[in-house]
Amino acid sequence: MDSPQRIKDRRQRASLLRGFSLLEVMMVTFISAFVFAGVLSAYIFLGRGLMRQGNEEQLESRSRQALYDFTQDISAASAVTFANATMLTVNTWVPQTSPNPPAMGTATYEYFPAEGQLTVTRTAPPASSLAFPNWPTPAGLQGLVLLNNVTNFSFGTYDISGNATGLAPLIKQVNMSFTTTAGSQMGGAQSKLTVVSPQVILKNKSSPQ
Repeated sequence: MDSPQRIKDRRQRASLLRGFSLLEVMMVTFISAFVFAGVLSAYIFLGRGLMRQGNEEQLESRSRQALYDFTQDISAASAVTFANATMLTVNTWVPQTSPNPPAMGTATYEYFPAEGQLTVTRTAPPASSLAFPNWPTPAGLQGLVLLNNVTNFSFGTYDISGNATGLAPLIKQVNMSFTTTAGSQMGGAQSKLTVVSPQVILKNKSSPQ
């Protein structure tokens, strides 16, 4: 007859060899799945955040460049020849290489809603030796694309007192406002930027007022 100690030892060995029960396995699986889901969610959230940050930097960079070009062209302009909510054409002075005087060129800014693009087309006299290498618009291009994925856009035109006007002879100040996007909305990484530029004064244009 086995002693109580031997019976106890056999029960302990049997317990060690028995393995895990179905309930224990299910609990471990559930906990592991919960932890994995949390890690995956954090990874996706971090990835989307990094993508949005990159998109925002891209939007800000392109918007700054578009505003710089717009400000340079408009501030040097001597006349507005055409203006509406989506298109603006000005006669503007362009510096030439020294000691030549500035040359008169034209700059046309136009928004195309179907393509979601803002473009600029520049022309200059053929004999000009312009100081800026991006003048005029290269041959074969209808316009240089300044902004893509533009969802809203409008020009604002004002007289010398800051009152809105659509009459070209009275226009002394111009601004533009737009909203541009980057990234995928379905992927949750889309960034949107809305900009309203200051009113740029046509410094070389005299006003009848």
